[in-house]
Parts: sequence; structure tokens; C-alpha cells
Amino acid sequence: MDDKTVWMIRIQGYGTFEFEGTEKEAEDMRAHKSRWEGGIGMKWRKDLLRESDRISSEIADLWDDGQGAPKKLFNRLRKARAAEAAP
Repeated sequence: MDDKTVWMIRIQGYGTFEFEGTEKEAEDMRAHKSRWEGGIGMKWRKDLLRESDRISSEIADLWDDGQGAPKKLFNRLRKARAAEAAP
């Protein structure tokens, strides 16, 4: 069963907002809002317990501040997601 949690969703050109729901519901909202606003979107858990969520939050903060995110952050994000997906 997929538990509800609080997610942060960031849409390019719109900003960041909270969404409460399952991961599927949050992904559906991210995709819908991205299409509506015509911008790239990303999501992460608000509680930041996972390394991938902390890195995603760091990337979004840089973008919200009008800065670019360095390639090393995206490399760290890929590695963290791979580690979290491993059995």
C-alpha cells in the first residue's frame, strides 16, 4: 500500500509547492502542472530522509535562487537514486 506523504513539487517558471498524497498522486500532479505551465518539473519528499530527496531539494533551491545546478549535483542524484533502488 502506498502511504500518503508530503511532497515538494517544483515547476520551472512557476515555483515550488507542497502536495500531500501518494507517490503516484504526486507524480500525476507534477506531470499535470508541468504540462499546464509548460515547464520542467521535479518532485521530492519534504521530510528529506533519503539522500536523493536532499539532493533534489538542493537543486531546486539553486534554481529558485536563479542559479544553475552544477553537473556534480546531478551525478550525486543519479548515484543516490541507484543506491536507493538497489536491493
